[in-house]
Amino acid sequence: MKAGILKTGIFFFTRAGAHAFETLQNRIVISAIVIFCSVFSFATTKSDVYSHLKTAPDATERVADLAKLMSMHLSASDVDQIKPFLTDADARVRSQAVAVLGSMKSKAVVDELLTVLSDDKDPGVRMSAAFWLGSSKSSRAISGLEEAMQKDNDANVRAQAAQALKTIGSSAAKSALRKGRTDKDKRVKKLANE
Repeated sequence: MKAGILKTGIFFFTRAGAHAFETLQNRIVISAIVIFCSVFSFATTKSDVYSHLKTAPDATERVADLAKLMSMHLSASDVDQIKPFLTDADARVRSQAVAVLGSMKSKAVVDELLTVLSDDKDPGVRMSAAFWLGSSKSSRAISGLEEAMQKDNDANVRAQAAQALKTIGSSAAKSALRKGRTDKDKRVKKLANE
């Protein structure tokens, strides 16, 4: 299918603007567009991506499919399709699933992200969850972020949780953030004392 799109793209651009090939600059632009068309198939639909995502044996493919979903219009009905990848064996897949849910900017995903923040074994995935919880600016995220800032054994996660509380910025979030003033990590202390 990609080859057909590429051929169609080349045919379109050569017929529509044959004169564009006259200068080096235009050739580079046209080449970039053709490469873009071949890499990012415009014929891919959400259902195609979900179908491939569910059967992809390779973690790298699942990460790529989840990344494709980030560029599509997702709604609350997509959460259930993405949730299984929050428990994938590969941390990269889990982290990308967190990013997809977080990028939805929906209050519906806060509980899922809080579960990841408290339960995931990988600190990078927990950091991603803290970041996206801060981006959500949801008051429901404050208690989970406060707990992560105070109790997570990874200093990077604690620092990201503190940053997320600062991002939320409400009086309740600021109050929770102040509880990090005695943290052993200087980044958490700095954020808590600002």
